[in-house]
Amino acid sequence: MSAPVPASPVLRALAWMAGAALSLALSAVLIRMAAQRLDPFVVVFFRALFGLLIITPLMFWPRRISFRSPVPKLLVLRGATAFLTMATWFHALALLPTAEAVSLNFTAPLFVTLLAALFLGERIRWRRIAAIIAGMGGILIILQPGFETVLPAHFLPLLAALFMACGGVLVRRLVHDHHPNALIFYTNIAVFPLVTPFALMHWSSPSGMEWLFLLAIGATTTLTHQCLARAYRAAEAGLVAGLSFLRLPTAALAAWLVFNEWPGGNVWLGAAVIIGANILLARREASAARAEALDRI
Repeated sequence: MSAPVPASPVLRALAWMAGAALSLALSAVLIRMAAQRLDPFVVVFFRALFGLLIITPLMFWPRRISFRSPVPKLLVLRGATAFLTMATWFHALALLPTAEAVSLNFTAPLFVTLLAALFLGERIRWRRIAAIIAGMGGILIILQPGFETVLPAHFLPLLAALFMACGGVLVRRLVHDHHPNALIFYTNIAVFPLVTPFALMHWSSPSGMEWLFLLAIGATTTLTHQCLARAYRAAEAGLVAGLSFLRLPTAALAAWLVFNEWPGGNVWLGAAVIIGANILLARREASAARAEALDRI
C-alpha cells in the first residue's frame, strides 16, 4: 500500500486560510451579538479571560513551552497594542456593518510597512509607496466622502488596523525569542490590567446565551491566530496575502445570514483595491527575503 501523497504548500495554505476566514467571520458575528447588550470593553475582558483558559494548556501540551522571556518590556508593549486593537475593533463591529468593518481593517499591512520604515529602518521603495497609495484609495472608495456620511465609527476599524500593525511590528521582533503560543499567552495576561478598569466602568454581568457567545469568541479568535500562523508556515507571504480575500465573502455571508445585511458595490470594490495593495506589498517582501537569502550564500 503506497504512502499518502502530502498536500502541496498551496493547498495547505488555502486550507489554513479558509479556517482563518471562517473563524474570523464567526468571531465577528459573535462579538456583534454579544455587544448588543454587553459593552465592548466587557466583551474584551471575557475574550482575554477565555482566550487565556484556552491557550494555557497548549503551553504544556503536546510539549512544554518556556515561560521565560528575554524582553519582558516588549511583551507588555505587545499586550498594550493588543488591548487597543481589540477595544477599537470590538467597538467597530458593534457600530458598523460587519463587511464594511472587515474591509477597512484590511489596511493593517499598509500600516505595518509605514511603521517598519519609521521604527525598524526598513527602506520604502516605489512599489511599497504605490501599494500604500492604492490602499488609501481603497479606503476612499469604501467611505465615499462627499457621497455618503462618514461617521466617527468609520475610523475605528482603521485605528484597529493601525494598532494591529504596531503589534505586528513588535511580533516581528518577539517571534525570534518566543513560541507563538507563548506570545498569545502573555498577550492575554497583559490585556487584563488594561481592560479591567474600563470593563468595571461599563459592567454588565453576562446571562444565558451570552456566556456561550463569550466562550466562543475566545475560542474563535484563538483559532484565527493559530490558522494564520500555520498558513504562513505552509507558503510564502505573497500567496497567503492573496488568500486573505477569503475573509470578506465569509464575513459578508455570515452577516447576511444572521443580520440580513449585504455590503454595497463600493465596499467590494474598495476591499479589492486594498487586498491588491496588500498582495503587492507581500510579493515585494517575499522577493526581498529571497534576495537577502541569496546574498548570504
